[in-house]
Amino acid sequence: MIVDYPNSKYFAGFDFAVLAGGYNSVCEAVMLGLPAIFLPNTETGADDQVKRVQQACAFGPYEVMTDYKEEEFERIVDIFLANDQVLKGIEQKNGAVSAANLISRNQHT
Repeated sequence: MIVDYPNSKYFAGFDFAVLAGGYNSVCEAVMLGLPAIFLPNTETGADDQVKRVQQACAFGPYEVMTDYKEEEFERIVDIFLANDQVLKGIEQKNGAVSAANLISRNQHT
């Protein structure tokens, strides 16, 4: 277990990760293209981690476990390990480049 922050500085060393559903963990995994199994905290009052991780699933190979069961966890890990696309990760996304392109196009119209 890594207890250093930000965790994302270690992401290049992993094929996928098991992460909490906190803002930083989810955003860094998606931004850096690290496939992940998210285990959101369902007991937070002001932070809807379940919704956050469910929305992240639209951006790549992510799975959500809101109720941890060892058999289900092992099944998901097996799927990740058997899937070459998951192990290759996903293309890193940088919103700054997309935003700059959009601004540039709008300035020329």
